[in-house]
Amino acid sequence: MTEEIAQLKTNLQHVDIHNHWLHQEVQKDLITVEYTESALMMADGLTKALTNNAFERFVEQMNLKDVSNLLAERRLNDLEELKLDQMEPVEVDQDENEVLPTD
Repeated sequence: MTEEIAQLKTNLQHVDIHNHWLHQEVQKDLITVEYTESALMMADGLTKALTNNAFERFVEQMNLKDVSNLLAERRLNDLEELKLDQMEPVEVDQDENEVLPTD
C-alpha cells in the first residue's frame, strides 16, 4: 500500500516585505550590516545559560551596572526622613532659647 503525501500547490507568490525594506535601507546607507562572531552576540545572554565569563561579557555588552549599593543608600535616606517626619514637633521660645513641647 503506498501512502500519498498531500501537497498544496498555489500560484501565489509570497512577498517578504520586511526583507525588501531592510535591503532598501541598506542601499540608502541608513543601516549598516556588520558580521558579528557567534560568541560575541548579545542575544546569547537572553537565550542561553551562560558560564561566568560569558555572563560577565554579556553584562558588559549590555552596559549594565550594579546599583544595589545606591538602592541601599536611598532606603537609608528614606528611613531617616520617615523618622524625622514622625518626630513630635517642638516650639522654640525665642526669648529664652527653650524648647517647649507642643500641646
